[in-house]
Order: sequence, then C-alpha cells, then structure tokens
Amino acid sequence: MLKKVVGFSLVLIFGLNFLMAQAALLKSPALNYNDTTAYPGLGSNGITQIKAQGDSLLWLGTGAGLSWVEKEHFSDSIYSYFPGFAPMPKGGISAIETGNEQVWIAAVFDSTTDQGKLQTGGGLSFSEDGGHTWTKVKQPIDEVDDEYDIWNSDTIDFLPVTTPVQNTTWDIAINGDSVYIVSWAAGLRFTTDKGTSWKRIPLPADDQDSLIIGQDDVDFQINPRNNYNHMGFSVLAYGDTLWVGTAKGINRGIIDGGTINWVHFSAERTAGIAGDFVVSLERQVVNGKNIIWAVTLPGPTSGESQGISYTEDAGRTWHTTLEDKRGYDIATRDNQVYVATQTGLFKLSEDRQNWSEYSRIADNESGGEILTDRMYALLTDQDFLWVGTADGLARLNLADSQWQIYHESVPTNYPGQPEVYAYPNPFYPRYSNVRNDQGHVRIKFHLDQSATVWLEVYDFAMQQVYKSDKSRLTPGERFLVWDGLRNSGETVANGTYFCKLNIKDNSGSRSHWTKLIIMK
Repeated sequence: MLKKVVGFSLVLIFGLNFLMAQAALLKSPALNYNDTTAYPGLGSNGITQIKAQGDSLLWLGTGAGLSWVEKEHFSDSIYSYFPGFAPMPKGGISAIETGNEQVWIAAVFDSTTDQGKLQTGGGLSFSEDGGHTWTKVKQPIDEVDDEYDIWNSDTIDFLPVTTPVQNTTWDIAINGDSVYIVSWAAGLRFTTDKGTSWKRIPLPADDQDSLIIGQDDVDFQINPRNNYNHMGFSVLAYGDTLWVGTAKGINRGIIDGGTINWVHFSAERTAGIAGDFVVSLERQVVNGKNIIWAVTLPGPTSGESQGISYTEDAGRTWHTTLEDKRGYDIATRDNQVYVATQTGLFKLSEDRQNWSEYSRIADNESGGEILTDRMYALLTDQDFLWVGTADGLARLNLADSQWQIYHESVPTNYPGQPEVYAYPNPFYPRYSNVRNDQGHVRIKFHLDQSATVWLEVYDFAMQQVYKSDKSRLTPGERFLVWDGLRNSGETVANGTYFCKLNIKDNSGSRSHWTKLIIMK
C-alpha cells in the first residue's frame, strides 16, 4: 500500500496557492445567469492549461476550475463552471485533452494529512457533447491486493496505489478509443471504457535503456518509491507510439499487439537532454517528420540543468536549446516553435539558431497588458497563438502581430461597485504581478467616452510620490498601472497611499480617489 512517496523534492507543475492568489478581486458569479452550472468570466487569472476543441471552442484550466471560450468572440464569451458543480473534479485543473469529440480534464487540490498539506488527485471528468453534460471519474486507485497485472501472459509486479494523496494526474492523451493519464504516484495508465476501469502500464527501471513489455522478464516492481521513472508527468500518444515524461527522463514506446517496446532516455545516460524531470511534451510535424520537444528540469541526479530538449530522429540523438530557462509549455505551428517560461514567452527562429523574447504583451486598442513574466500554457490554433499566464489570457494574431488581452476583475460600472479601485490591495511590490523583477498594481476605472487620464499617488502626509504621463484611452473598462516606484526611481516605503485618478473628456474634468496599502 502506498502511503508516502519518498525521494528528492520535486518542483510541481504549478502551485495552487500561487494561482489562487492571482484571482484577486474576481467577478462574483452572476446570480441571474440562466444556467445553474456556469457563470460569465474566468475562474482565475492564473491559466495553466489551454486546449482547442473543433473550430469554435477553447478550454482553459485555471487554479479555480475549468473555463471555456468561444474563440470567435473571445473576451465577450468566456465562462466558468461553478466550483461546486457536481460532475467537475475537485480543485484546480491540472490537465486537459481533447479528441474524438471528447474533452477530458483532471484536477488537483491540497488535502490536510498528519504530514501536513499534500497535493491530492481530485479525479477526472469527461464530456462528449461540447461541455453540456459531464461524467465524473474518480481518481484511479488500486485495491490493497492489486499487486499484479498481466501483459501478454506475463505477470508483472506493481505497488498498489491505494490513495489519491500524492496521486495527482498531470497530463492526459487521447489516441483512438484509448485515454492515457500520467500521475505522480500512480504512473502511466489507460482506459478504453471511459474510466470504468484502468490498466497500469509498466515503464523501464531508472537504470534501464530499454524494455519490451510482454516479452522481456520484468524482475522488479513498478514502484515510484524505488524508480523515479515510474513517476509520470507528461504523455503523448499517436499511431502506435507513446512518449512519456517522468522524473527520470523520457520514454518512447511502440505498441505492437500485447507488447510495448520501450526505449528510455535520461540526462544521466543520454547526451543532449538537459534534465530528467520532464513536465511537458509536444509533437511537431514538419514535412512529414516528427520532432519531439520536451520541457526538461533538473531531476534526481546531480549536475542536471533545465532547458528545452528535442529529437528529430525518434530519440537516437537529442539536443538542448533555451538552456537555463524554466519552461512550462511548448506550442508549434509549421516551422515555428514557442515556449512558455517562468521569465517570459520565447519564439525560436526557423533555422533554430536564435530565440527571441516577447518583451511586452499588450493590447494597443484597449490598453490591456499582461503584468507578469510567468507564462504557463500555449496553444497555436488557426492564425492565433493563445497564451495562459499568471495574469490572464492573451491572444496573438500571427498575421498582424496584434495582441488581445483578457484579465478578470470586478467591473467598475456595475451597481454597488466602486468607481475606482486598486488591485491587488495590499500591493506587494516584490510579489504582485512581477515583470522584469518589478511588481505592478492596477488602478481600475470605467470610461463612458474617450478621455485623457493620468494618475497621481500621495503618501500619508499627502506628499506626492508619483505622477504618470497623460494617456488617451477609448471607452470601456480601463486601468492605469503603477510599479510602486517614485518618479525619481526609488521604491516607496511600506504604508498607506492615496491614488488620485484624473479624467478629462468632452464633459469636463473630474478626479477619483482610492486608498492603497503597500507592504514589502
């Protein structure tokens, strides 16, 4: 019985507490919305998963649950399921996959145990009708006596995983009638009956370069306590091929009837792979050739690094690029490759020699801007690049290089809402909306007509510490941004500050005040 997975400290794919914090001042569910299952807007501004379904629908995984977008209308058609909607798995969305008119999702939450708070598998759900109805699937676990599985008449020893605690699903792949999942403690599994039953798939041991399941003798237990390669984090499935990223490298499997021919690549034993902790895999097809990309982080072996590793020849040779960047996700489109990292969004040149960084993600029309370096999720779809960040959703039109931004916050033109407010509040310059090593706070307001606006900030003694340049903004929900610095460049001290928003339009001039607490 698995009660605790011991070993080196893994940096999990995202921190639920961090993402929940990004949802500061989210819009409350509209009580008069005519669907009891969902409400308009994002569940959270922290978006860690993006998947397309068909030509019209986009699924978003957030730290507060599942959201979706009608792509044609973008910011006017974003909705989220209520957290208490019964068919949804519990927690933040950790994985999404679409295929065969299905969408599958998995979730993770923190549970309190005698060892403290531990991440826990919140189960899975799937829909076959575009999200109108859902079927919930319990987090796959074993019975105490589920110690063996049969593969092509061979008996293989497994450690039963009898709890959802530390049994968290991080990726899903759909291939034909098979749905594959990878989980930290429970490894690689698949179902062909929509989650009614799951079959465990053995992977090579840490020190093995290859293993043919159903043919070779498997003289060891499939056990994440003993083999980091049995901790799953990413999976790809197409044709007869499986790619699985673990805490001990990358595995390529060729399925042939009742056998799987595994080849195991690890940083310790394979040149060209940066690190063994593989949190994301992406398949790029160029002129009929498969290129496999992997986000690789340092694993259990000393001397490993992080970067983006790839192979153009099914794993015979590997290369690493974008070295020392902490990646989260990869997206490709024809010859183009994009990588979401902890420090920004990068694009690879077509000759694969140089990376360029998108230094600023901003909507020139609305004034919206992504105020974070943390890019979590990517998707290329038709002529657009979609980006999930710690500060909302961005869409880049690849034809004209124009950005559109969606960021959830309380509207200022609703009855009972303030006309102007600052968020996050309190503002932590070292931690709030950090971009280029500097935090940012938004001053939110609504314009009925085009106007010239500027911001002034005063300390508790009513001494001015900051005054912005004047900006001309169009009507709608708008905001100005302050980085917590004086005009002279120094960070202001802890304390209470008063923000004065000045507006000048065709109807005259007016000012609005709001209070801001700054804490370092």
